[in-house]
Amino acid sequence: MKISKAEVDAIIEASPRTFVPFNKLVLSDDHQARSGGTMSELTLVELAASIKDSGVLQNLVVIHNPRGLYEVCAGGRRLAALALLVRNGDIADNHPVPVLIVPADKALIASLSENCFHVPMHPADEFAAFAKLIAQGRAVEDVAAAFGVSPLVVKRRMRLAGVSPKLMALYRKGEIGLDCLMVLASVDDHQKQEQAWAGLPAWNQRPDHLRQLLTQGEIVGRDTHLVRSNDNHDGRW
Repeated sequence: MKISKAEVDAIIEASPRTFVPFNKLVLSDDHQARSGGTMSELTLVELAASIKDSGVLQNLVVIHNPRGLYEVCAGGRRLAALALLVRNGDIADNHPVPVLIVPADKALIASLSENCFHVPMHPADEFAAFAKLIAQGRAVEDVAAAFGVSPLVVKRRMRLAGVSPKLMALYRKGEIGLDCLMVLASVDDHQKQEQAWAGLPAWNQRPDHLRQLLTQGEIVGRDTHLVRSNDNHDGRW
């Protein structure tokens, strides 16, 4: 079965990315038949150790079945490593796992082209995921540990999740840079965020000019310290 890159790219573009609790994931019958249980115990332990240390860096590819579960059609090794971590008590059974949800009729393509579907989660999705977990009562430190990032990264990304949906949509399209988004996040009011961005000339959409515009308009938020210089920046937003 020959699969073109264009076909794979179209599936990826149309498929949502999100986080799913580990206990909602099951290995698809097709994936199980293809894998045949050939993964060595040593390799499994090594992969589990890597995930424990750095988190799941590549999304699993899943389909949503009628029972409310998600069948993994690409990423069975990572699923097995996560299961080992759960058995060892290293992560909870509802540990959030990054996934790409593809239509059921595309599952075979996904399983046969697994390496093509390793799509990093968009930062906008991470912002929303962190905020959602915190809203569910998770501690910042727990969320940070689950995703292999520092608590400071979680706090910053939670703040960015509060950006206007209109501006976040522009960010997803690549029409707003992350630096500018961080400046806009210093203001709580969505309308003021949108007004500030609209007032920035297209030829001069720089973070420092946006910050100046916010300051001149007396739109100053309580979290401006998050978006100033890179002092104490740990290299991740």
